[in-house]
Amino acid sequence: MSIPDDYDFEIFKKWMDDSFLKRNGGYQPQNLKKWYDKVEENHKPLRALLKGKTKETFEIPIKSTFINEKNPEIESIISNICSILPNIYVDNIQKEDMFYSPTISTSSHSVVKTTKFINNYAENYFKNQAYNSDKYPYADNKIKLSALLSSLGKAWSKLKTSDITFYATVSTTPFSFALMGHYGCEKDSCFRQGSNKTKHKYAIGQSRDTCVITIAVLDDKNNKLKNIARIIGYYGSITHSFHLLNLYFLDKYKEADIYESLKVLYKILFDVDKVELSEGHNFFSSKDIHKNEYGNVSLYNPTIYKIKSDYIINIDLEDIFYLSCQRCHRKEKEHRLIEIDEVLVCQECYYSSKLCEISNIRTFKTLSRFKNNNQVMDNEYSYGLPALVEKICLSCKDCNEMYYPNNKPVCEECYEVNYCECDVCGAETHEDNISTDVIFGDICISCVSEKNIEIFY
Repeated sequence: MSIPDDYDFEIFKKWMDDSFLKRNGGYQPQNLKKWYDKVEENHKPLRALLKGKTKETFEIPIKSTFINEKNPEIESIISNICSILPNIYVDNIQKEDMFYSPTISTSSHSVVKTTKFINNYAENYFKNQAYNSDKYPYADNKIKLSALLSSLGKAWSKLKTSDITFYATVSTTPFSFALMGHYGCEKDSCFRQGSNKTKHKYAIGQSRDTCVITIAVLDDKNNKLKNIARIIGYYGSITHSFHLLNLYFLDKYKEADIYESLKVLYKILFDVDKVELSEGHNFFSSKDIHKNEYGNVSLYNPTIYKIKSDYIINIDLEDIFYLSCQRCHRKEKEHRLIEIDEVLVCQECYYSSKLCEISNIRTFKTLSRFKNNNQVMDNEYSYGLPALVEKICLSCKDCNEMYYPNNKPVCEECYEVNYCECDVCGAETHEDNISTDVIFGDICISCVSEKNIEIFY
């Protein structure tokens, strides 16, 4: 089922039930309608920035930082670096193009600057060589490598970069938050359905002015957009800032290109010429929400606002991590709530509930009493759900009370009082059927009549 541009709750629910959850399984909010309504209500300021739309796609032309052509100057620097680090290609075969890009991808959501990567590799290599030989020129090689990496940076700045067109989509729809972990470029995301942090994306989705931003390229074969990056966004409506976190992107694309496209996106959204990017911030107000340590950046117009510290994003945990007791409305973490009568209640309400002694299930419903054979000596009653009492228990013919079956014709209490054993035939006989004309013993009327027992007066 494709995702429609125009939707309502019934369309969204049908997509969740018949398509998304059927295919992927996993968690969904307990009250889906309430979550949907929160998403729609809490994104009005951001949707105003999108000119009333729930999502919008923007064409983003940039200059790629990835250099596609071989360059004599860079090749000479590579040769000199390899003379100092002869095994660098062998040890890092998957990064054979490292010298032609300022950054190196280490996973779908992590990169490192090329110079830092080479320095870290070199430090371990130098220490290992020095450990094995007291004559190894440790300090000299560090100085030579530092100079070569500086030359490499200058060589990069001289080269022409290639033009590339990205397509950035800013989405605030319920669909977009549910789809986190399923955009194709973040398959190892812990927000994916079935993972241990799936519910986190639903908390983010219902929070004020959050969004999902995807970066895509046009696939020429089928003329469709293919996602190459996904990032969570938060719109600071007062400061006109955008805060971005949990970035995932495909290895073949470069971090610097993703950030450059986001800067261009900011300029388009706010219709400004200046934008600055600040890295390394913490955003979420709650430690309950997972965030990876990569892609935590802020975009802002320096003439209006300056990021000087962490920016706090208040995440709405209600109904996701904290649910309401549906009896007293106390807020509790989900794992502390207990289901009674198909609703979740807190522990205090749980202990105020009643126990059905037939099914051993707790309930708040009115219970029916019945006589329990084990409690007859204490003259106590047991209680059970009316339907179960009606189905399982019997009505005593003597006292008309319901009683738990005991292989006797009446309840235990009435049996002890009203029944005895006939001394002749041994049958359990009600006192009304014991002959009153016999002086000695308990003999039923049938035995007196059938056996012509002599009656003594």
